[in-house]
Amino acid sequence: MCEYCHCIGNNHATGCPNASDGKIIDRCFICGEAIYEGNTMYRFTDDDAIHADCLERLTPEEVFDVMGADLSTSFANQTIDAETFCKAFDVWAEEA
Repeated sequence: MCEYCHCIGNNHATGCPNASDGKIIDRCFICGEAIYEGNTMYRFTDDDAIHADCLERLTPEEVFDVMGADLSTSFANQTIDAETFCKAFDVWAEEA
């Protein structure tokens, strides 16, 4: 087990002093650092690769944003986008 990143084998975490500077296969679009051959990563599209540890640090909302999902709020079987909801809430708050 690695004394720095606690990995087993040679799949050291990004930034670990024991990580080898092997072949770069992509760049993480969250942190911008290289993803080396053998690193654990996620790929959402052909252009979007993310270190596994970078993805694990994101909030659920940030993960959906990375995936390109739209944020919306559902009311009584009607879905509206976040901007419309905020405007409607502001009007409601002013009337209350």
